[in-house]
Amino acid sequence: MNEKIQIKEILKNSSVIAIVGVSRDSTKDSNRVCEYLMKEGYQILVVNPFIKEVLGKECRPSITDIPNKLKEKIEIVNIFRPSEDVPKIVDEAISIKEKYGNLKVIWTQLGISHRLAAKKARESGIIVIEDKCIRTEHQFMV
Repeated sequence: MNEKIQIKEILKNSSVIAIVGVSRDSTKDSNRVCEYLMKEGYQILVVNPFIKEVLGKECRPSITDIPNKLKEKIEIVNIFRPSEDVPKIVDEAISIKEKYGNLKVIWTQLGISHRLAAKKARESGIIVIEDKCIRTEHQFMV
């Protein structure tokens, strides 16, 4: 499937996104993307071990710390962390997919990729979108 079509289908058919590495700083891309996705109607779960709350949402230290009733709904894990942090996040995402089955996509933002972690995610049945801004892609489809 053409990547643009695949991205459009993912964004059209998903509603719950965990954003890993969201910042409380409103000038940072992670914060602006989070706010945009919330305004577009997505249910956003925020992850950052260094802050308690952002944009009125309670932050969790990791995606595995999200309450089970929410964790089971996650469809996309959107990563705003350095590439070297991606393998640990992918491992956590794979465990959530294995337990709940709903997680479909790992998405890394612009400038973020990790070849081995992406391969591992794909082998577990997760679609991987790397080095693309989810907000920009969403804006192109609407």
